[in-house]
Amino acid sequence: MALPLYDVLRQLQSRHVRRLMDGCRNLIFCIYPDAIETMTGKSRVIGYFTSPAKQDCICWMMVAQNHLTIGFPHGNEITDATGILRRFGKRGYLFYRIVRLRDIYNNPALFAILEQAVIHLQRKVQVSSPVAPELEQK
Repeated sequence: MALPLYDVLRQLQSRHVRRLMDGCRNLIFCIYPDAIETMTGKSRVIGYFTSPAKQDCICWMMVAQNHLTIGFPHGNEITDATGILRRFGKRGYLFYRIVRLRDIYNNPALFAILEQAVIHLQRKVQVSSPVAPELEQK
């Protein structure tokens, strides 16, 4: 079910940006169907998480006039074979990477990066949550 704020933000955009938003959103939910979608009131940023915890952000989507910016908080830990990830901000923050998206179709590189972002977060959860000794396989 779409967030009411997502729908409001979507209605304010051009047809081209609406298609980008819907395509990217569908791609995220295709890769990780249990993604939690969040958005604050006046923000033009939509976050996608594997859990309610802030550090479990898969990516965020920032809406601009003619494109979307997809940000990856753990972007420095994702392998980018195609070179589409760019540094974010003037100082190129230590771990954020972004993709500026003008076309969602036929973009296998974006699919691969989103998939890697989810896999990376799932590995972090497994490493940070050790199995109780009584549950370990012997």
